[in-house]
Amino acid sequence: MAKKIKIRFVCSGNVFRSMVAEYLMKNLLRKQGISAFQVSSAGITAKTQEISPIVLASLKERGIDASGHKQTKLTQEIVDDTDLLIAMGINHQVFIQDTRWVKVPVFNELDYREHTPVYDVEEAIQDYATNPQAVEKYERRAIHHIEKWIPYVIKSIQDLFHI
Repeated sequence: MAKKIKIRFVCSGNVFRSMVAEYLMKNLLRKQGISAFQVSSAGITAKTQEISPIVLASLKERGIDASGHKQTKLTQEIVDDTDLLIAMGINHQVFIQDTRWVKVPVFNELDYREHTPVYDVEEAIQDYATNPQAVEKYERRAIHHIEKWIPYVIKSIQDLFHI
């Protein structure tokens, strides 16, 4: 069996963007019968926090149970054991490149070739603490965006690794 290419999505807390990308990509790879990748996720801070019920429900609607997800904090060991890190935000890209000395693409660069972030709730919704409807709408929109572009991310990674 050939060595699997280790892909790791990175965001801040590892309970929204990177986690969603991980689970959606694993689901699509399974459906397509692609076994060349080992997919996971991590957060640059990964402070203990709950996963949004909307995120869990949105994944559940897609047949994905992420209720057992455990947050992982990005460490040098993880960086060294990963073939490709994919940052969900530009701040994650900068952090990894500045502290881990590894060049990493941002998710949106791999899909539709734009150096733009997938924003976190706090970045996208100014009044996130008092506006749960806007938070829910944004979380659903972000999940849809990640889901829509995951096939293109897979294709970009296949091209990058000549698979």
